[in-house]
Amino acid sequence: MLCRSRQIVFVSCLSVVLSGAAAAQAQTVQFPDVSGDCVIGAADLAVVLTNFGAAGGPVDLNNDGVVNGAEIASILNAWALKCEDVANLRLSLGVHDTEVPTAKETSLGSFTVANLNDTNGDGTIDRDDMDTSATAGGRDDVDLMRLVIDKPTPSFGGGVKVTLVSGDVKFWEKKTKQTEVVFTAGSKTFPVATLPKTIWVEARSASAALRDIVIKSDYFGASDTVKATAVWATIAAVEHNRMTPAQLFAMGTPWAKITEPPEALVRSVGGTGLLPEFLATFPSGQKLGLFNAILIKFQIAPKAVVGVIDGGIRVVRFDGTRQIAVNDWAVAGATVQLLAGSKTFPATDELPNDDTGISDKSKPEGNADGEYFDFDTPGFGSEILLDFLVSKFSAREFLRVRFDGTRPGSNMPGVNVLDGSRCSPKQAWHVSHLLKKNAATGRLIRSDGGGANETASNDVATGTININPVCAAEVGDAAGMPGQTKAVSCTIMNLTNASKTYTWALAVAGGPSLTPMPAGGSITIAAHKAVTVPLNVKVNAGSAAGTATLTLTVSQGGDSCSETGVFTVTLP
Repeated sequence: MLCRSRQIVFVSCLSVVLSGAAAAQAQTVQFPDVSGDCVIGAADLAVVLTNFGAAGGPVDLNNDGVVNGAEIASILNAWALKCEDVANLRLSLGVHDTEVPTAKETSLGSFTVANLNDTNGDGTIDRDDMDTSATAGGRDDVDLMRLVIDKPTPSFGGGVKVTLVSGDVKFWEKKTKQTEVVFTAGSKTFPVATLPKTIWVEARSASAALRDIVIKSDYFGASDTVKATAVWATIAAVEHNRMTPAQLFAMGTPWAKITEPPEALVRSVGGTGLLPEFLATFPSGQKLGLFNAILIKFQIAPKAVVGVIDGGIRVVRFDGTRQIAVNDWAVAGATVQLLAGSKTFPATDELPNDDTGISDKSKPEGNADGEYFDFDTPGFGSEILLDFLVSKFSAREFLRVRFDGTRPGSNMPGVNVLDGSRCSPKQAWHVSHLLKKNAATGRLIRSDGGGANETASNDVATGTININPVCAAEVGDAAGMPGQTKAVSCTIMNLTNASKTYTWALAVAGGPSLTPMPAGGSITIAAHKAVTVPLNVKVNAGSAAGTATLTLTVSQGGDSCSETGVFTVTLP
């Protein structure tokens, strides 16, 4: 019969069971879902027949005071219609803009990134931008979810009411925002004449639970619901001080539940901070090396998102990645050479330029608590035949995400690619190296004598640094007794490509009584040259025994570099 069609045919269908008057009454009820299963059929007819003749009540669909043939007509008239046929919403994934299947709109839902990043690269987080179109520093916003409000089938005129049931979201006319679609008291009615219509859903904070963004449509008793989850990660912990693996992974520390990887790598190098010299694997083979290590933990929200599985595949996949800026200089004798491999931070917000492996970061799902770990160890082989090696390294570490079961970047392993969407703040950190030749072994050691104590020249810490300093300086250790004057090794390196005049000063701090000779001066050094400055320290008569810190500070044009050495005083 035609009445089984999804198109309502009033007179030809209803005349077989109703008079014309009853049929006219039936037209006032458009979606008679009295069973509540969102499909008009036998279950609804059974409810009406059970209540046939009853006075009023919820089954009296046309409110004429009695359950009668009008209700039967309404059901037959809409036979086999579903809610989504009449009030259909279609929601797409953020980042990928692929539509969520109807059967999974509430059980799985959509996913996107909370719009706390800066995809368009204008320096303002996208949530606070009115226009997230691409700038020179980024691309068009990819994190808004497409929401299509379909034209009702059949249509009865009027409008489809769309309600934000829950969730911290705003609605926009474009995927790059620009014009807000204002919901009054949480809802907005879209006239049928304007449908179908596409609007864009912006998640403005991370979800507290899976699928806590809920959007519902209503049209003449029919409704449809779609759900979504907004993902964001925070920086939960950073360790850059000297810590052994046993200290790091003890119960109760932020690192107790570290994943593998990178646990094995952390253990193999000996933890974090300024690491002791160890045998490391370089592209040219195994060599002794000096490395400064940092460990970072991200906390994913909502944490349950890491366990979402669809069709046997983990849906939400993360990747830790980084952007770096670095310069390295080799010093042999009086010659300073800028080494190949210099990098500057990428011009765009999300493009990594130091992401070619996976052994230093968690698997793409992190752990069951939503924790994700990144580890890095910038350093050098210590068997390089140089007098000095200077390095300035800055980094920005962040997480990115995809919602299609694929780890970001995995389609092009070993290549730095823009993939997925950034889903965390950037953790800024840096490493400085000033390595010098050990006269006894010929290998490089840290300029403080090879120890693990951090200085301005040898450190690993949060924040970025200037990778284009005008100089590097090194002051050696020395020893003497009261009344003696001792030479102190002092080298100033011009790291620029122009001749510079530097001023320098040597300060003494500590128990022994010492006098620098001289205490300061100036010197002109040619481009990319290193100069030894003649310097003596006198141990004053009557000085106590002990150690003093010698600090050499070199300045040029508002920039400076410094280094420390130790002077030990012994008594006769």
